[in-house]
Amino acid sequence: MRFFYIVCCVLLMGSGAWGKTRIFTDTKGRSIEAELEKFEESSSTVTIKKAGSRQSMRVPLSLFSEKDQAYIRDWGRLQALHDSRFDIDISKSSKRNADKSFGTYASTEVVYDHCYNLSFENGTKCNLENMDLEYVIYYEQDHHLNGGYNKAVTKNGTMYVKDTISVPARDVVEISTEKVPLVEWKTATIAQIKSDIEGIRIRLTLRADGGAETTREFSYPSKLKYAWTDQTESAFSRRAKR
Repeated sequence: MRFFYIVCCVLLMGSGAWGKTRIFTDTKGRSIEAELEKFEESSSTVTIKKAGSRQSMRVPLSLFSEKDQAYIRDWGRLQALHDSRFDIDISKSSKRNADKSFGTYASTEVVYDHCYNLSFENGTKCNLENMDLEYVIYYEQDHHLNGGYNKAVTKNGTMYVKDTISVPARDVVEISTEKVPLVEWKTATIAQIKSDIEGIRIRLTLRADGGAETTREFSYPSKLKYAWTDQTESAFSRRAKR
């Protein structure tokens, strides 16, 4: 095959510093030291740069040995998770739960089901499959203090969920988080009860077939005051059912 001959002859025209390189082998056993720059799974093409060169070349994945093809696929998927073209759009949603809400002439107790709508947009050319999806929803709920009705205190809480998700190349996947039921109580004679969800932290973990893995985190709002917590044994902790 002409690939390694072309790389050796053409890319030697440039010289200079280079990043992390690796020895790659073609299907005929010929080797070259080069740096991976890009893998496009949808077209099965690889962009590489020979060690010591400034020029890049885009070649078919099929030119590499089976072992190197597997390595390149793993590398490409791990890189894609951190690509700026992969992103999550997050929006907040709240809906009154009529079945759990009630009112009288003196007071009204309303239960709202809060959640976040997550839109995963993969603008890369790599399929991101079977990723671990973890998220923590942070909320605040008022409670009457010491069983009395003249004062209320705000308590913080979390809901932790673990699931899996796949986002194909150049595609969008939309899901909603688990619902967080919170109570609001309005009355003219005692302290009002308020509640709301304050934010969400999301963690995606992608594991390659070769054993390597990478993690990327998102938050909403972007400057969320709560740190990540693995509170998997809380009252609201659960594994999502799909």
